[in-house]
Amino acid sequence: MRNAAAYDMDGLQPMANEPRAMALAEITRAIAASLDVSRIFGVVAQQAADILDYHALAVLLLHPGQDGAADPGLSMAFCHPSSVEAGHLWSLADFSFGPALLANQPVVIKDFAATTAQHVGDQALVKNLGRAALIVPIQVAPHVQGGLAFISRTPRFYRPEDARLVEPIAALLGLALEHQRLEQQARALAVAEERNRLAREIHDTLAHSITSIIINLASLKPYAAGRSQGEAEVLAETEGLARGALTEARRSFLGLQPTPLQHQSLQEALAPELAGLAKRAGLGSQCYVHGEERRLAPDVTAALFRVAQEAFHNIEKHAAARHVILGLAFEVDALVLTVEDDGVGFDPTAVGRNDRGGFGLLSMAARVRSLGGALCVTSHPGHGTAVRATLPYVRPAVAPAAVVLPVDTAARPAPGARPIRVLIVDDHPVVRQGIRGILDEQPDIQVVGQAEDGLAAIEQTGRLRPDVVLLDLQMPRLSGIEALPRLRAAHPPAEVVVLSVCDQDEQVFASLKAGARGYILKDAAPEVIVAAVRAASHGQSALPPTLTTRVVERFSVLSQREVEPDALSEREREVLGYMAKGLPYKAIAAQLHVSINTIQYHVTNILQKLHASNRSEAVAMARQRGLFQREK
Repeated sequence: MRNAAAYDMDGLQPMANEPRAMALAEITRAIAASLDVSRIFGVVAQQAADILDYHALAVLLLHPGQDGAADPGLSMAFCHPSSVEAGHLWSLADFSFGPALLANQPVVIKDFAATTAQHVGDQALVKNLGRAALIVPIQVAPHVQGGLAFISRTPRFYRPEDARLVEPIAALLGLALEHQRLEQQARALAVAEERNRLAREIHDTLAHSITSIIINLASLKPYAAGRSQGEAEVLAETEGLARGALTEARRSFLGLQPTPLQHQSLQEALAPELAGLAKRAGLGSQCYVHGEERRLAPDVTAALFRVAQEAFHNIEKHAAARHVILGLAFEVDALVLTVEDDGVGFDPTAVGRNDRGGFGLLSMAARVRSLGGALCVTSHPGHGTAVRATLPYVRPAVAPAAVVLPVDTAARPAPGARPIRVLIVDDHPVVRQGIRGILDEQPDIQVVGQAEDGLAAIEQTGRLRPDVVLLDLQMPRLSGIEALPRLRAAHPPAEVVVLSVCDQDEQVFASLKAGARGYILKDAAPEVIVAAVRAASHGQSALPPTLTTRVVERFSVLSQREVEPDALSEREREVLGYMAKGLPYKAIAAQLHVSINTIQYHVTNILQKLHASNRSEAVAMARQRGLFQREK
């Protein structure tokens, strides 16, 4: 018997029979029992023989185009017998049946011998597997994931109606692949949630405790006259150790946050950015690496990643280029990143007189300079642009951070002037007492109250009417970010200076956008805290230089976005709202009664329009830009 199914009178509809039903049931049980697709492929190979004869069975899976190529790839995920090595990747164009497979159509190949001259993939199948084939698409609606191929050594072995026999198997394979993808996604989400939990633990316990120690040690400095030299040295050494421990805690906390550079090198992180630029702008692209790759400090890789992103943005927005080249050169003392295009170019001396990437170039330069590096931009109208960023492997020594204040506002007010009224808001009593000890030493500053959370801060601000509120961000009941606009509403003249353990970009930017006058770290020197209070009371901003550079960069980038806003569609806003609630793709799809692939499509558009690298960053940016409020 040619195959295990019988046909009705018109020869088209396969009739149900017990072997076919049993084979499909066995495949279904294998999928229900395991997420291991390699095992499921083996069960399919065994059971499919009871439905349709074959000499070889193969599972071919589609992959997105590599390095910006529009043509997807096709890999051999499984082959029985194993005549072709699993994992081998071809271009979809290497197969005669590629276009039909991509169009979700079953294909019957009567004889590969007629197609091998033009298609190297067909040559490989003829050489290793057979002459004739039936390829049925494997689909996870609405996208084709690959194809299930039945191959025979006998030409003209399969008929178009045979596809109906094995389409249920292909549908089950699509289900198995989707189960595997969702399981991998769930694992990644679980890992991310655990990392975020650990980050919160480090931030809320260890970092705050070390900060309290530093504040207490700093509060002892006014009494140095009564100590011996040995005691003073021990105190200074202890403070140094505590500050070092806090630096390590911050590094751990920030390192646990998801970033585009997590688990991959700078080159690997930039590859999809370059591919995305090439695809969006229709450019040819090239990437090269010179020298022996070295392990880089996280701030160096992050800085160069952002420089490349900004250069790509300028090329897409301004250059009208046909080709872009990304280069990484690992030199003896420094890493050099180069982004070159053959576009329209510009006059670098005109930056600041027009909007041709001016903000972006200034922010790139500021970022590189903050790490002891240099940025060189070479361009001529009509002759393209080259951006060259050089960052040393070892950062030069820098002067200690100081609050950016005009000299006159840092001075104390004249005798007899009304003292600056300060409210201290922090959920750690030791921190509140330490800061109060520092401020009580100043004759021009009066601490009028303390609050342990955001709600108490709002009540006391309205009642005590302070001039300056020193506000922690991480607090129970109501966080500092949530409390900040309500504090300003309760007593508009009050200026808010955020005190935080961490200077993460998103927290700094969100605080300033919510109305904070300054942002300083809790372990800052006492004179820095005092100067920040005085500056805020005069309506001046108080930021360490490192934060000033980063804030300027962020505001400049957002200013570009606000000039040319990427409006989200109504459905994208709806998806974004569910993302903000922490719902996974599957749950969002269920809420909106669409497929998971549709949700992934919307999320991709959202990330692109908001210039975000992941879901969390997109939600944070949406909150900063008030997208959620505008929906209400």
